[in-house]
Amino acid sequence: MPSKLEHLVGSGCPEQPNRMENLLENQPLLRKALEELDQDNKVDYAELAPDGEKFLTLFHTQDYINEVREGCAGLKPRETISFDQVGDTWISQGSYPAACYAAGAAVRAAELARTGKKAFAIIRPPGHHAHSDHAGGFCLFNNIAIASEYLRLLNEKVMIIDIDLHLGDGTVAYVSGKEGVSYFSLHHSGLWPATEFSDSNLPDNVNFVTLPNGTDETYYIKALNDTLCHAIRQFSAETKGKGILAVSAGFDTHQEDYKYSDLKGGFQLTDKSYRIAKRILDESSLPYFLVLEGGYRPESLDAGVSIFTEELTQREKSKNIPLVLNPRGCFYACDG
Repeated sequence: MPSKLEHLVGSGCPEQPNRMENLLENQPLLRKALEELDQDNKVDYAELAPDGEKFLTLFHTQDYINEVREGCAGLKPRETISFDQVGDTWISQGSYPAACYAAGAAVRAAELARTGKKAFAIIRPPGHHAHSDHAGGFCLFNNIAIASEYLRLLNEKVMIIDIDLHLGDGTVAYVSGKEGVSYFSLHHSGLWPATEFSDSNLPDNVNFVTLPNGTDETYYIKALNDTLCHAIRQFSAETKGKGILAVSAGFDTHQEDYKYSDLKGGFQLTDKSYRIAKRILDESSLPYFLVLEGGYRPESLDAGVSIFTEELTQREKSKNIPLVLNPRGCFYACDG
């Protein structure tokens, strides 16, 4: 079984390995490429993503990286333990390599965006709640922060857009005080960790749009058009059209996840909202890449991934649209 499916968690955690199993079941092109690459077969539209261990220090402290690595190495096969104070982030023997490949996929997606291609890192574990020195919210390493810092050190200007149901508190910590990177989040007002923040303590390069529980599609799409479009236009003007958009793509905003009682709240969106978000990104004319965050019901994850990979599905025979997968983390890239 691919290592990414071996990041095991406690039975009560929503971020289960079957998230990826169900996605692969619903996405035949992803499944086919993964199976071929896992057998070391050549796939015309695919390539392998790298191990991202060497990139972890772009955001995380060495002490914390050692803590995760050693904690996982000390576990027995299929053993899981809680790895944060809240008790919602778990590790198993395969969690460290899986998380390293997730970070590597995110960096590779960022590299592709830098060349003008769209890219989507379809990975687990997610990352936007992870801080430099501790885990949180199902997240071990902050994939979007690592990829954005990789770009920033290459003198790229980056705008991180977070469309997950939850605020990415680890990403807020990453951008705080940094030049060349900013953060925009459209999230639930009453769910952790949004409740830990107020407008008075936000860094200048952080912009929040909070929405109430049960937000429907009409209200959400209006918020996208009114706030996200404006923020992207402003970023594009400041960077003279040369910036890169980095998207924390969480699909726990979907109406199917709203029915998932463990999340304690949600929105009532369908694929229509994700299609509008994609249209806004496409019309910005800026290169962008996405990194998977939340989305826990099979219908939610499939809806979001399907929208952002539809060009690939429609043009799967084109060798100009590479699908990039790895047995320990996967993503695809397509032409901009």
